[in-house]
Amino acid sequence: MQRVAKVHAAKSRGFSRLLNRVDRRGIASIAEILLLGIVASIVWLGIRIILAPIHESDSKESASSPILSLSVISDGRKILARRGLSDVVTFDLEQGGIQSIFNWNGRPLQGVRASQRGEICLLSIEDRELLLFRGSELLRTETLTAKSSVQLAVSLNGQAAMRVVDGLIVRRWDLSGDEIAETDYSFVEAVDRIALDFAGNRILVSTTRGALHLCDAKTGVIVQTLEGDVYPRADPVFSRDGSCVVVPSNRSVILYELPSGSPSWSVQFNDQDDRDWLTSVTISPNGHWVAACGIACPISVVSRASGRVLRRFSKNRTSGVAFSSASDAVYFGSLDGSVGQFSLADGRMVMLAKAD
Repeated sequence: MQRVAKVHAAKSRGFSRLLNRVDRRGIASIAEILLLGIVASIVWLGIRIILAPIHESDSKESASSPILSLSVISDGRKILARRGLSDVVTFDLEQGGIQSIFNWNGRPLQGVRASQRGEICLLSIEDRELLLFRGSELLRTETLTAKSSVQLAVSLNGQAAMRVVDGLIVRRWDLSGDEIAETDYSFVEAVDRIALDFAGNRILVSTTRGALHLCDAKTGVIVQTLEGDVYPRADPVFSRDGSCVVVPSNRSVILYELPSGSPSWSVQFNDQDDRDWLTSVTISPNGHWVAACGIACPISVVSRASGRVLRRFSKNRTSGVAFSSASDAVYFGSLDGSVGQFSLADGRMVMLAKAD
């Protein structure tokens, strides 16, 4: 009996040692698998960082982030929009998809400006870095020494782009030739808003004191001062033919005829309260209509000839509005993430993308 007990005890000790070895090997295998997973994650993160910030991807996703600005490009076939903090996307009006063309890993975009065809794009990132693109080619990059107030403008024909830093220091890029020509000058008065005409030859400058100056884009010399004191809360816009300029005030839109420089009409938006303002104005390619939108007021379409409101579309919290260059549609972007269009003919609204 004792011999049998010893044999059983020996077998038990051997089995325990075997189990211990198996456990140790199992733990080592699990540790190796976890280590390989961590290494793979680090490598994948590195690849994503290397490939950022510019990427292209097609999707049918909805616009879940707020639309902060938009414009119609590519002869009316696409909408270019700034979505959320750091994403620039296009909405294909023919295919119905959303394409992300710029993403900056959470770094906020302060400004996005593009030409009518969309080939020229000027970006301000965190008001510290400026990037000028032609298509996917990076033409110029500037890094400011400190965070500054940056204003951007791009001519619709894509021949000129401009930036103003801290209201005074101006740089203009002439993109009409094979070589990019840069011109630097400064304004005497602090600038609050700027706008380039279609060809990039004239600038409308609004100063912090409320003055509106029409300047030569190549030299910055004031050639005309418009009547009245206006403090725009959104960027002014020229008509395509340069015969007028539309200036949004806090709660009104003013149209100035050129070259007279006198206001033709002013439309008040009295359904806003003191905390709200107009976020966007635009003028149709044929120059017949002006559209304006605001955080708390509907989109309004005004006759350029009479200043009379022709249509009011009941869509609030709109941050951007633009006319199509190929139809009678008015496109809008909203802080709730939606993108849609209104028909000038019958007032019908079609949602192109909806918030989640």
